[in-house]
Amino acid sequence: RSEDQDIIAGRLLSGRISAGRRLTVLPAGHATTVTGIRRFPANDAPAEAGESIGLIVAGVAPERGAVLTSLDNQLNVDRALTGRVFWLGEAPLRVGEVLSWRCATQLQQVTIQGIDGCVDSATLEPVPATVGLQRLALGNVRLAAQHPLLFESFARCPGLGRFVLE
Repeated sequence: RSEDQDIIAGRLLSGRISAGRRLTVLPAGHATTVTGIRRFPANDAPAEAGESIGLIVAGVAPERGAVLTSLDNQLNVDRALTGRVFWLGEAPLRVGEVLSWRCATQLQQVTIQGIDGCVDSATLEPVPATVGLQRLALGNVRLAAQHPLLFESFARCPGLGRFVLE
């Protein structure tokens, strides 16, 4: 906080941003306007993808885990998603488990709703998911959350296209 201004710190995942730009705050869905950019060393150039910056915005400051995007660039916001998981856990991942889901700065509790399309990473042979996703196996995992998750395909936005389960 600086001189009655909230500074939202984060990393610009794609594109450019400059003062005066109107953005959508997701998953909340409300609009905001960038009134200033803070970085070291200070300069007035638009911020570029990959930079860690501070934004000063008009109105209510976004909550931790929120993503700011251009008004015309709507991202996936849903309470359910399916993702390809490479499982590193000692015990198999099982349907019904509740885990923490991390994507960018988001942290949500998710429940494993289903597992299919499992492949042994050593042999690339299909394996049944009857006992869950085994250590070092790949599988398509269906997740459900009580609160909205914000995500995107890896091809469209790598920073929102990968997640960690723990």
